[in-house]
Amino acid sequence: MFRLAQREAPDDARSLAAAIESSLKEVFWLPRGRQVVRVEPDDYPSLKSLSIDLSGAKIELDEPPPRPHPTGKQAPGPRAKLFELVGHPIRHQGAELDLELTARDVAFGLSKDRGNGTVLLLERAKDGRVEITIGRDDLEQLLLAAAQAAAANHGVTIKDVHVDLHQRAGQRDTVEAEVQVTARKVLSAVIHISGQLTIENELNIRLAKLSCQGEGVIGSMACGFLRPHLERLSGRQIPLMGFSLGEVRLRNLRIHVDDRQVQVNAEFGN
Repeated sequence: MFRLAQREAPDDARSLAAAIESSLKEVFWLPRGRQVVRVEPDDYPSLKSLSIDLSGAKIELDEPPPRPHPTGKQAPGPRAKLFELVGHPIRHQGAELDLELTARDVAFGLSKDRGNGTVLLLERAKDGRVEITIGRDDLEQLLLAAAQAAAANHGVTIKDVHVDLHQRAGQRDTVEAEVQVTARKVLSAVIHISGQLTIENELNIRLAKLSCQGEGVIGSMACGFLRPHLERLSGRQIPLMGFSLGEVRLRNLRIHVDDRQVQVNAEFGN
């Protein structure tokens, strides 16, 4: 789902590409000198292909962007025989992740939002798949950035985060996490935080069931200070893509964890 950077619906392939790229710039820093959105027209609004290449782009937002709220009657939008969205890689908070989304026979819808802007919605696809891969080091970097942001206003410096992940039995979309954090307020302390990482349909990481245990007296004191902040972090979302998939819902969402990386796979379409 994209909130297009214009009030009127695009009336040809070129204006569609320009509107999508302007919309992406509200969420991403895009590489200069490269065409990010490519449209191969057939007989507009029919398209042979719509391709978006976010390789090298950087997510500019700490939180997922507000989801547009379409209002009123929805009108038919462009259709594409092939829709591709890739990022090799996309960067966020110093971390890198690889994204690859492909779909066939895609239909988009056009609507207005509450501010009377134009919203392009991914309505349906004959079949599609999405794959996101992030290295363990990059996942640690994402969690370190989230922890540092939460602690910065309270005089606590988060120096290091180490994450140990393992698959939760019987739940393909959830990973158990043991996180070792080195923090400093006056003296350094090592604390152990455990919790769950769940990948949601909007392809956001949600943190849940966070608990804290400290080493020694200082570590125990640090946990006592941090527990209220962990409670606030529980339920927080970390965006993996930076935009919404709109009306499409994922199915067969799976997480695979090994020594090097975390890989998320899902399918969508009718």
